[in-house]
Amino acid sequence: MLGSTPISTPMNFSKHKTAEPREILADPAPFRRFLGGLIYLTHTRPDITFVVHHLSQFIATPTYLHHRAS
Repeated sequence: MLGSTPISTPMNFSKHKTAEPREILADPAPFRRFLGGLIYLTHTRPDITFVVHHLSQFIATPTYLHHRAS
């Protein structure tokens, strides 16, 4: 953590995540576990809260684009 540099927005919002063709993940379980860990992490890192909850909107049918964004 000492070598990290803070940024104002940890995610690129210039591209819409729903505008590209949607290839649904064959096994969404790893994405869901990873996102669950990030939701737990938001208690100590409030700077990532917006991005994590933005990605959690797609937990039912995550695509490869959502997985790359996380």
